[in-house]
Amino acid sequence: FIHEALCEDMLPFTFQIRSMNHHSVNMLTSLETGQAGPPPELQITDYKGCEELLHKTIETLKAVTPEQLDTLVKKPRPVNGIFISPIENVTSFLTSFSLPNFYFHTTTAYNLLRQKGVPIGKRDYLGAVELNLG
Repeated sequence: FIHEALCEDMLPFTFQIRSMNHHSVNMLTSLETGQAGPPPELQITDYKGCEELLHKTIETLKAVTPEQLDTLVKKPRPVNGIFISPIENVTSFLTSFSLPNFYFHTTTAYNLLRQKGVPIGKRDYLGAVELNLG
């Protein structure tokens, strides 16, 4: 299953999982180093490897403090030779490139799981709804 794709010209499930990691954890690193690129090659040979990468990604993101994220966003830096000014353009890079890619690969992985009969639904994909009631 982990080597299957939705159609012939799409990359497999393992790539979707690697890309979810890449467009979250690795993009934070890209902002520190100024080097953005495709997801690194990772040897994932079974479903357990996909789960382990996702758990590692979640734990890494939980460890990032708001102050660390603010520092990354506010410090001007080049990314792949394109100068990104503080706040506005780094935020634009994240919201116009990384976040859409993250959602694309998450949706593709979700669809592959559904196609194989995994009993997950919209609530599993969306997570908890945050309501501001007051």
